[in-house]
Amino acid sequence: RRRFVGPLRGDVLEVCAGTALNTYEAATSVTYLDASEGMLDRAREKRREGTFVVGDALALPFADASFDAVVETFCLCVIEDPGEALREMRRVVKPGGTVVLLDNTRPTAPAQAAFLDATQGLLSSAGDLNKQCRPDKLDLSALLQDDDFRFDVLAYESFGLDFFSAVTL
Repeated sequence: RRRFVGPLRGDVLEVCAGTALNTYEAATSVTYLDASEGMLDRAREKRREGTFVVGDALALPFADASFDAVVETFCLCVIEDPGEALREMRRVVKPGGTVVLLDNTRPTAPAQAAFLDATQGLLSSAGDLNKQCRPDKLDLSALLQDDDFRFDVLAYESFGLDFFSAVTL
């Protein structure tokens, strides 16, 4: 996480911030957005500085081009419409700004995809978080190639499931 979000500069929005695990070493300001007031309460305990906003990733309560960077960490796999969430992130980031996506997504390697397909039912029964997160349903690779988003992939990491970091043009 630190490698992707630590160097972000300017005004940063973290979508689905949860308990604010990310550390922004170079940011001027950070706005933490989450749908849960309880999660934001925990984030406030951890991060004394910043703005904390209860909101929906599918309808971000910010003006167009408000942030230099937008970060999403492990929430697209639980969002009902990840394409709409990406459109909203694109809308609120300034032209030339950065959008960082670190998420569980459908593997691009055929063997890993087949394994995920075969085991998703077991993973889904393992606990509440896994019941919500469905990497088998999130093809982030395809979404990032959609002309609506115009993302260039800057870095790609694979640890069994696929993880992405992307920048807007």
